[in-house]
Amino acid sequence: MERMYRDRLRLVKDVFRLYEIDAGMVLAGPNMFYLSGYTVSTYERLLCLFIPTYTDEAFVIAPKLEGERIAENIKINPEIILYGDHENPIQILSHLIHKYKVSLLGIEGCTPYRYIKDIEESAGHIGFKIIDEHLMGMRVTKSEEELSYIKKAAEINVEAIISGLSHLSESVTERFLSNYIRETAFDLGADEVPFTIVQSGPNTSKPHEGAGNRSIRKGDIVLFDIGVAYRGYVSDITRTVVYGEPRKMHTKVFDIVKRAQEHALEGVRPGVAAREIDERARSIIESEGFGDYFIHRTGHGIGIEVHEEPYITSENEVRLSKGMVFTVEPGIYLPGEFGVRIEDDVTVTQSAHEILTNIPKSLYIHDYGV
Repeated sequence: MERMYRDRLRLVKDVFRLYEIDAGMVLAGPNMFYLSGYTVSTYERLLCLFIPTYTDEAFVIAPKLEGERIAENIKINPEIILYGDHENPIQILSHLIHKYKVSLLGIEGCTPYRYIKDIEESAGHIGFKIIDEHLMGMRVTKSEEELSYIKKAAEINVEAIISGLSHLSESVTERFLSNYIRETAFDLGADEVPFTIVQSGPNTSKPHEGAGNRSIRKGDIVLFDIGVAYRGYVSDITRTVVYGEPRKMHTKVFDIVKRAQEHALEGVRPGVAAREIDERARSIIESEGFGDYFIHRTGHGIGIEVHEEPYITSENEVRLSKGMVFTVEPGIYLPGEFGVRIEDDVTVTQSAHEILTNIPKSLYIHDYGV
């Protein structure tokens, strides 16, 4: 695993050379994890990876309270520079900028202005270049090792959803099911559970509304949208079922969404533009007269983050290529009534695609084996 991170660090330096970036500063977050294997939540203290382009070196600047965790968990071999609360980390950064004669510093788009301003004041004349596109260009193609983590996250996710379905009963609340699925996912080996959205009845017409205190009732549509992470990589699955017998309209809308998803998935292969996958899903829903009720994109990339490139939108001309991983999740939402969404994770293969989420697609709970 350590070799994977060292290779990424070498590659990012090659990219910096190509664009004449003298060094890069990557903050605590997804990109630092991708390049170093070290993950930590961002907070008010500066914690960054400083990457000089024209040497083999790398540096981590971090508060002293993170020192032991960094040394134990980081997968590269940087020089770790720790500072106390009475010290100014920008001075440390400025020293490195001068040492490596940095005139163009690569930064992430999320870099707070206060850091940019302080660097300008401390380091003198310096230019900045946003490197998000370059980093995402590396991250968008998943290695076999990364795919194995996403597949494991998907396996855990499937088991957690099915366990949640087995606890569906009249009077149980959305919040109970959400909490139960979250704890089940951790018990099954998840490292993190970014979200457990459970909605029922009219709440399902509002995409991404969190679980509330509403109790499940006979005849309710119930929607599960669950995110599970394993070794830093995410799976994102949505299933919609009915507790009890579905109404005729439930069945009609579900069948349209299912056909839309199937038509979109049939188009996933190398060389196809991302927008074409969106168009395939949207064409089915629009042909049935529900186009105004499909109110979001067809999908999004997954990996270290729940939402990343490639985005499956009507305007994205990016061509799909082997190793890309993304969701396909068409939906129809009838305000005040109900909504249906079906979401799977898919990876592009050498000639077609592989669906990573092995779970039935049915309105009927018994079809899930519970």
